Amino acid sequence: MYFKTKIKYLKQDESSGKVKKVNEEYMVQAQSFTEAESNITRMAMTMVDDFQVVGCSGVTMDACIFDENDSDYWFKAGVETVTFDESSEKEKKQVLNYYIQAPDVESAIKSLKEFQRDSISDWELVSISKTKVLEVYDYKTIAEQGAELLDDESEESEEE
Repeated sequence: MYFKTKIKYLKQDESSGKVKKVNEEYMVQAQSFTEAESNITRMAMTMVDDFQVVGCSGVTMDACIFDENDSDYWFKAGVETVTFDESSEKEKKQVLNYYIQAPDVESAIKSLKEFQRDSISDWELVSISKTKVLEVYDYKTIAEQGAELLDDESEESEEE
């Protein structure tokens, strides 16, 4: 399960020198709201010193498609699938939500087509939009960052 989390912190503008409030959205994989808040806290600690977690909500996501080039943007795609229910002898439509990492909408659609290539059911892209999500952290990424944080903390304690 994934959760959309929001953090807020102060950031100094490099060109003007002014300090401004920044709100950022991240998705984290977790089993509960508590774990999601813990995971985004762990990840945010690697980016900024002083921040607040200001939001956490569950997300309906059927798949997360990562880009091997680590693109900057995330797109949400609604895909309608059509399957045949043999017991009722009727077609069944269902909308699935995919989050796709890509540099632009055309690349996101291409990644979705590649992902759906071996699908046994008919499908149609019914919506796609760019999200405000800056990064999606799955369990593997969170574990790797957690190990790095522990290594950093042990090195700091050894230096003291």
